[in-house]
Amino acid sequence: MEVGLGLDSRLGLSAAQLRDLAPEASALGYQSLWTNAGVDYDPIVMCVAWHERSSLPTGVSVVPIARMLEAYEDVVYRTTVTAIMTA
Repeated sequence: MEVGLGLDSRLGLSAAQLRDLAPEASALGYQSLWTNAGVDYDPIVMCVAWHERSSLPTGVSVVPIARMLEAYEDVVYRTTVTAIMTA
């Protein structure tokens, strides 16, 4: 059985602190890292940073794609095209 670890801003950590947990998670035996699309950081950038620091597979549970971007100024939302290009 594989065990992944879910990390996000609900833990009360900064984006930098979350980013720096990847090597420790790998050392503890977790086989993947997961996050959600919150408002504190770009989840895809976080996954890339985790992978660079730990070589673990990473993933985002949900990536919102908004049609009316101006309604969501405080959140990093992607159009369908930019979501595909980022992935």
